[in-house]
Amino acid sequence: MALAQNADDGAAVLRGLTKPLGVWIGAQDEVFNPARVIAYAARAGHPADDTFQTVTHDNHLGILTDGAASIGP
Repeated sequence: MALAQNADDGAAVLRGLTKPLGVWIGAQDEVFNPARVIAYAARAGHPADDTFQTVTHDNHLGILTDGAASIGP
């Protein structure tokens, strides 16, 4: 979505992906609504092996520094 200038562009970018998609967002994110981010990504119509998950105690920036433990290799 970083390539997109607006939400419609982001949706097109997601639909154009050809590999499994992983989306992790902190449940305490103070910038984005985690449920809406997960729903937005899931609507891209990707295969069942995609991963969409909220990380319980992380916030917007905490997911970058602490989220790896929850995400795994």
